Amino acid sequence: QRVTGIFLKGKSKKSVKLISVLLCTVLLLTCFTTACQPTPEKAVVANKNDGVFSSALNDSQDAEPYVAPQVLQYEMDGLPENFRIVFDAQVDVPDQTIWPVYVVEPAAISQQQADAVRVALLGNTVLYKPGEYRTREEIQRSIDRYERELKYSIDEGFEQLVVAYKEILKELYIEYERTPINLVLEEADTDFAFMEERASLGSENIYGICWLENGRKMEFAADNGAESGSRLYYELEDGNLMNEHKVSYSIDEAIDRADKLLEMMGLDFTLVEASTQLLYQPDDDMFFDFDVIIGEASHTLVYKPAVENVPQDNIVSIIDQSIGEIYRSAIMGQEKISISMDDFGVFSFSWSSPMQIVAQEAASVKLMPFEDVQQRIEQQLKVQTLWDNSEDEWIDSRRLEINKIKLSYMLIPKANDMKRYYLAPLWNICGEMYFCYKDSYPTGESNTYILDDNFERRAWGSGFDDRDYSILTINAIDGTAIPRYRWH
Repeated sequence: QRVTGIFLKGKSKKSVKLISVLLCTVLLLTCFTTACQPTPEKAVVANKNDGVFSSALNDSQDAEPYVAPQVLQYEMDGLPENFRIVFDAQVDVPDQTIWPVYVVEPAAISQQQADAVRVALLGNTVLYKPGEYRTREEIQRSIDRYERELKYSIDEGFEQLVVAYKEILKELYIEYERTPINLVLEEADTDFAFMEERASLGSENIYGICWLENGRKMEFAADNGAESGSRLYYELEDGNLMNEHKVSYSIDEAIDRADKLLEMMGLDFTLVEASTQLLYQPDDDMFFDFDVIIGEASHTLVYKPAVENVPQDNIVSIIDQSIGEIYRSAIMGQEKISISMDDFGVFSFSWSSPMQIVAQEAASVKLMPFEDVQQRIEQQLKVQTLWDNSEDEWIDSRRLEINKIKLSYMLIPKANDMKRYYLAPLWNICGEMYFCYKDSYPTGESNTYILDDNFERRAWGSGFDDRDYSILTINAIDGTAIPRYRWH
């Protein structure tokens, strides 16, 4: 219509019409020739810098140890006066000379694997189908608990809780009277089968409960989910009659027991973390005094798959490093097995996100020199931490302390492929952020935060336990920052 309007009588001069004809000719030629170009065989690249990463996945002839300092100690320049980034970090580099890259994808738990895990954990103990029932002993345990809480609420004058607990106890008394002394239980099927009441769309499950001789009621489940991935777990079920924890053997013996258990299951995994949970002095029937340690409650061991020349760790993110929900949903959780045990045996076993290697992308890749890695770390730390949305009127300054830089492996999403991932080397940068408050910060029982003598507090970092928490993850091959999210 616009071109036609140009040629209407009285609208345009001859020179304008001539230019319009030439312009239309050029547009027609370029548009048609563009439309006739062949359709690209490769889809649009989804991840930035993936071309750089893919081009770097060539076998390297280097077979020398990676050169990096053992410790970094300095303070970054070029920051505002009220923000400091201080490095006092151990640089942890595995003792190896080759760095392979694998392509992996989610794997289903096979029937053989599920059987092996179940037998190793349960032996000949029978699994029963779950249902809307509990034994009288289990119900009585709940009654005892809520009667204690009711008495406490009455003594403390918590009127709303008193009303709620009385209603709960009323239902428990009725349930107890209606429950037969000897329940008739139906044995559970230990073969994978679709169970509509438990599963997401398209998944197959094994699910059952059992009672152990030590008084514990346990739940065993395996799930090959089409959407959520596969997992297997064995844990305490609601209503178990013995949930107190105490362990009298060492962490080394716990590791030995867990190693033998995995061997019985036919699973080749490597220990990446061992920790001991402490037992505290109880104040009364409901609370514990966390200042008084009276023993050890349990040991927990974390394992990851054993892959040749792939050092593993159990570092997770302490702050969001993601780029949105869409990308987050595409990131597969790292495969691991967690085992918790005490004097009565294993009371928790979980196997999450199993994977399988489908190809070796490179036998060994060339890693970015550490000087360049250090530069990328500094650049990205400025981007991620220079502005902090937790600042308020009371914060006078901030200090970020980097205490560990570790070279290991993690899954990296593969461009244009929502089901496969690279298992590739990366750097985890771990640290802690401190906020220093103004002297006028209000003190007393009503203040929001507890500050030290220097009006300072640790805002985030490894304060929850002795683990290392990543605040930044850098690809060791091309230096790109890898998005990851909290606890991943």
